[in-house]
Amino acid sequence: MTQELVDLRQCILENRYDDALALVDELEEMSKNSQFCVISSHF
Repeated sequence: MTQELVDLRQCILENRYDDALALVDELEEMSKNSQFCVISSHF
């Protein structure tokens, strides 16, 4: 996830907002998947 944040920062600095938004979408999906794994591990 650290690399994704570095990439996000770079996209914003270079005014590549479409790429930045795509990275945000990817990070959100990673977060949802992580939460699902935590929840499902309790069952």
